[in-house]
Amino acid sequence: MTRSKFTAVALGAVAAFIAACPAGASAKATGSTVDVWTWAPIGAVNGDSPQASAGIKSAFRYLNSTTGIGKDHHRVAVKVCATQITPTSETQCAQQAANDPKAIAIVAPITILATQVVADIAQKAGLAVINPAASDLGVASTAINYPMATEYLNTAGCAVMMSRALKTKDVGFANTIIPAAQAGIAAAISAAKRAKLNVVGQVQYPITTTDVTPFVQQMADKKPKFVVLSSSPQGVGAWIAAAARLGVSVPICVGDRLIPPVVLRGLGSVANRFYVASSYPDVGWKGFPLLATFRKQAKAEADGGNKAAALTPTNNTEDVLIGWLSGQAVAQAASKVSGGLTRAKLHSALNRTTVTLGTGEGALLPPIDFSKPNRNSKFPRLFNTKMFLKKWDASKKTFVLAPNVDPVFGDRLVK
Repeated sequence: MTRSKFTAVALGAVAAFIAACPAGASAKATGSTVDVWTWAPIGAVNGDSPQASAGIKSAFRYLNSTTGIGKDHHRVAVKVCATQITPTSETQCAQQAANDPKAIAIVAPITILATQVVADIAQKAGLAVINPAASDLGVASTAINYPMATEYLNTAGCAVMMSRALKTKDVGFANTIIPAAQAGIAAAISAAKRAKLNVVGQVQYPITTTDVTPFVQQMADKKPKFVVLSSSPQGVGAWIAAAARLGVSVPICVGDRLIPPVVLRGLGSVANRFYVASSYPDVGWKGFPLLATFRKQAKAEADGGNKAAALTPTNNTEDVLIGWLSGQAVAQAASKVSGGLTRAKLHSALNRTTVTLGTGEGALLPPIDFSKPNRNSKFPRLFNTKMFLKKWDASKKTFVLAPNVDPVFGDRLVK
């Protein structure tokens, strides 16, 4: 997608490439191997999200074949732990990472039910958590976390931007009954009321629900002009499909990482009413030089047998990009470390790192200065709260930038 406000100057291509590379680009990855850990629901009954880990592997596949990371040019092994969307499995993954003597960081984990316990384990181990899914207030406030976006406030962004896009004030909210979704929707309702929107109601349902049709009907009966939804990608897909079966044509907005690509592509023009409050450009958009580098490295990982890295229409490619960007943050912080790379040194380096992912209007994200906590005391660890509104275009089978809606900053939407 090309928009003038997102078009990069030629210099951005050079600067973006340099920013993504560690120091000493002429050297080879000849140093010792260090570990980074990640986890997500993989093969779980109610969720299967291996894409972020594939993106991380894409980044380090390339770095391992060239410079490595840090001034000692370390190779990186990516350790992937599969959760089953239970507090016990998430806690076990965090403990494995903490107990690994070669671990230098936890990268882009998806923690759903045990976010504070996981943060406490990482904090005690001195193991920085880089770009966790910032899905609840604990992630946004615990010092060991270094999120690069603001998933916790995506639903608030949905409420405000959708109202502006559709020129209506009647909004309904729906979510699965898990702490992260409930907290995000509570923040969204607060933002909606602050923006003087009319909250017509909220529908909540268990994460184990196999048929969401009754809940979709409950929401339709409240007559919202749009719905803000918080669920897993599979749950979002189930909601959209149920709405289509019922003939409910109310627009829906979700946050980053909750996109069901297979369902969207299968619904035809019905899916034109699907929106995302996002911090990340679509992987196919033009005007972002660093995306070309990402696509090449993701392809190499997919060609190597990791199909979760494939940039195909049926894959959650946004999560692949998020994992890859997280790997760039690790490399940029590691470039500030002298001598052998340890978790303590990397943690210290993060506190003086500004992650840059391109320049000017061609940057994939704004510069993220990990040395400067957010001035909103509720969200000290949200270093980047900028969001914009994406809309699914069924004819193009891709996301486009929603017209006539300016970006918002999540920390400014709620008190």
